[in-house]
Amino acid sequence: MQAAVSGLNGGKARFGELQAAVSGLNGGKARFRVLQAAVSGLNGGKARFGVLQAVVSVLIGGKAGFGGLQAAVSVLNGGKSRFGVLQAAVRGLNGGKARFRVLQAAVSGLNGGKARFGRLQAAVSGLNGGKARFRVLQAAVSGLNGGKARFGGLQAAVSGLNGGKARFGVLQAAVIGLNGRKSRFGELQAAVSGLNGGKKRDLEGCKPLPAY
Repeated sequence: MQAAVSGLNGGKARFGELQAAVSGLNGGKARFRVLQAAVSGLNGGKARFGVLQAVVSVLIGGKAGFGGLQAAVSVLNGGKSRFGVLQAAVRGLNGGKARFRVLQAAVSGLNGGKARFGRLQAAVSGLNGGKARFRVLQAAVSGLNGGKARFGGLQAAVSGLNGGKARFGVLQAAVIGLNGRKSRFGELQAAVSGLNGGKKRDLEGCKPLPAY
């Protein structure tokens, strides 16, 4: 995972610590101070990760300070955005109503262009107990890598988050599309396995896709 994420920050990251932080999503203890070091690489500067801790805690059954999320996410965008509407959208992940049309304005900053967010709504709904249309997610995510990706394979992998079996071999191919280079997926396996609450599944025999 180090190689994959390093492409996002152009530098080194402390992913051993990220593993401990992500474990908090599995009902374990979360070390959010170490998460700060890892995430800071995504923005190249300082961020209010103390407020990020409160937001992430919602994913493990705690209260969320969404006002704090606004400050943290704004750094990822490098400018102003409609984060008040992002607050309403993110609440959908916590069992509330999701306003995905307003999410379009916020996410568009990450894309630098237009995206088909109406279709993103259907895909994300899978996280809320509904059916997930991951083929339509392809159009939205493709804007992040400027090329094609094997999102059919991503569908099977993400299904692990929805109570199904996870095929991490296909996740490898999908993530490489976002990276355009080889990655150390043995490390990704350890981190992601926590999200599925299961055992590690070796990625032997998985061949990386060519760079775009």
